Amino acid sequence: MGGVQVTKEIIDECINFIGGFKAADNGDTPLKLGHIAVKCADFPESLLKFRKEKWNVVIADFNDGESLDTVASRSGLIREEVYQIKEKHKDRTTFYYKYKAFEAFARPISEKRLIELDDLPKALIATIESLSDCGIYTVGELIDLYVHNTLRAAQEKSVSMWRERKNLLFNVIRNECYKLL
Repeated sequence: MGGVQVTKEIIDECINFIGGFKAADNGDTPLKLGHIAVKCADFPESLLKFRKEKWNVVIADFNDGESLDTVASRSGLIREEVYQIKEKHKDRTTFYYKYKAFEAFARPISEKRLIELDDLPKALIATIESLSDCGIYTVGELIDLYVHNTLRAAQEKSVSMWRERKNLLFNVIRNECYKLL
């Protein structure tokens, strides 16, 4: 699954995930809400492991080549639930590789200071100054804040950027990423 080629769609999916957006405002790419539960200190590795240990056992059994019926019987879960766990793991693993590719692709932008972003609207200057007061100076620091914390915790730590300003700032970052394509 490695070797993912970053596309506009992958940029959108990753920026939407980071900012907690349900869909791109310029399209209808849905955010898989299951990803929200994995925002924590060890993101993106948290995508590869479930919080429920029983689900991790289900995935280990599948990885060992066990059939759906065998895994369901062994786990005490119904077939449909086992199948959903398998599909959720597949989606999370796929997103993990997309995110890792995006992370490497966007490294030059991650190192950029927020105040130095191209085409930065004047409306964001005060927001960026507030973020600086919180110790957030670069795009990478802002991204880390949002992927290592729940959306609510990130907003509390980033002086609760108004939704419009947050959307505007993440769209500036999105456009910077598009320029790298």
